[in-house]
Amino acid sequence: MRAKQLPDEIGSLVRLEKLSLNNNRLSELNQNVGKLKALQFLLLSNNKLQALPNSVSDCSVLEELDVSDNQIASIPDELGKLEKMKTLNLDRNLVSQVSELAWSHYNRAS
Repeated sequence: MRAKQLPDEIGSLVRLEKLSLNNNRLSELNQNVGKLKALQFLLLSNNKLQALPNSVSDCSVLEELDVSDNQIASIPDELGKLEKMKTLNLDRNLVSQVSELAWSHYNRAS
């Protein structure tokens, strides 16, 4: 069975480090995902996501976000807050432009 949505209780998994929901039918991502403060890997490829909630930027230790093979047209500027991010996969989406704010921390010297 393929998931179509995440329960609100997902936010209670505060020690979760990896969430893999590849190959489902998710059309939206619950705002409570932002409560997953230990989340390092968020894998959401091959779903039906049309957008990412701004709350994803609250996952401050997120290193990898894979949303390839979805229907995302734009990404939130708030993703620029994710200073630990090493991999962002947006392959095969509808994104045509990424704002400068979303990439702001990548432009800072280490």
